[in-house]
Amino acid sequence: MVRMRFWKFTMVLLVVSALLLLMLAGAEAQSQPAAGKAKVDRLVMGLIEKYRDYWRPWIIGTPDHMIQHDPVFEWLFEVDPETGVYKPWLAASWEMAKDGRSWRLKLQKGVQFHHGYGEFTAKDVVTVCADLDFYYSSASTVVMFSKAQWDKEGEMGYETKPAGTGPYIFKERQLDRYVLFERAPTPHWKWGVVDWKELQMTWTLEEPTRLAQLSAGETHLTEVNKDLVDGLVAKGHKLIRSRQVAQQIQLFFGGMYFGTEDKATKRYTEDGGTTGKLVRRPSATLKTAGPRGSSI
Repeated sequence: MVRMRFWKFTMVLLVVSALLLLMLAGAEAQSQPAAGKAKVDRLVMGLIEKYRDYWRPWIIGTPDHMIQHDPVFEWLFEVDPETGVYKPWLAASWEMAKDGRSWRLKLQKGVQFHHGYGEFTAKDVVTVCADLDFYYSSASTVVMFSKAQWDKEGEMGYETKPAGTGPYIFKERQLDRYVLFERAPTPHWKWGVVDWKELQMTWTLEEPTRLAQLSAGETHLTEVNKDLVDGLVAKGHKLIRSRQVAQQIQLFFGGMYFGTEDKATKRYTEDGGTTGKLVRRPSATLKTAGPRGSSI
């Protein structure tokens, strides 16, 4: 998966999520203009895996689904892409109690939610697991939403106009096509004013189509098989290699899933909130997914 980082005066590095895949950046998009100014107003990312068309990660928070959260939402902790060590993010420091039953967190001060929902505080953090540092980090799926937005608009307010703390805000979504973000109107608490005015995430499963989009300048970043790299680099594209492992394998014995009961069909679905019960499937499930990486 992709984990975005938005340092000023830098371009983008994309960590890929499949074995033997590498990322090719269009030569035009990667050319650094003078004084660190981005050459394009809208950076277009040509991704492979399609993410689900909703924001709430607690419905099914898969790694592929969480790509779209990166520009808008943030985690308590960051996983250093070089060392794998947990580092401060929205949490400035953290410590588990000696009895292992609670955590003590110190949060960053002055971090503001989008759309006027105020400062990020302890009210926005719900810690319910012993593996807090993993699940609330960039390695997993628990991003910080605004409790004030929930109190005012309810759960579905997160779908129509989600308020995060990241350097971009959600602008629009075309179902099964793309998600478009725009730069937040105020400087980010950590990165200041980020380079691109807009960021667009698209996805295309077929590699020939991705190559055609890259060649035509319709996308600036994409992923290709290793055997195509030399030819593309020879044409002026820039290769940026993954710095992390390629795959993550998880086994879910018993297959327990949290869903919402549809009263009419007596089945559990992904839609409509989180009022359902735990559901057990009799067979085991094998899941492969790329880890969250980082880009600068």
